[in-house]
Amino acid sequence: MFDEIVPYKEIVIDDTLVVLCHYPIMCWKNRMRNSIHLYAHVHTSEVADVIEDYKQTLINLQQPCRMYNVGCMKKYMKYAPQTLETILQSNNDSIKK
Repeated sequence: MFDEIVPYKEIVIDDTLVVLCHYPIMCWKNRMRNSIHLYAHVHTSEVADVIEDYKQTLINLQQPCRMYNVGCMKKYMKYAPQTLETILQSNNDSIKK
């Protein structure tokens, strides 16, 4: 069913770098160039809240921070895997920014 299983992966979709990792990465590759980081691991924990606070701090500083917790336990994930398009739409984002 899988082509590969890796702990970290970079893919490009419509000229946008998407960094995939089970763990959240605070400073991922090309963050300042609007790349997207998808992660999970932290579920809906206090750590997840800290990461969201960090994200909001960067946004308040007008720095790009397109990181999304895509754990299936998140309500916007509808408790199931979703497409990148759906994840971005749920977060008022789009592949082109």
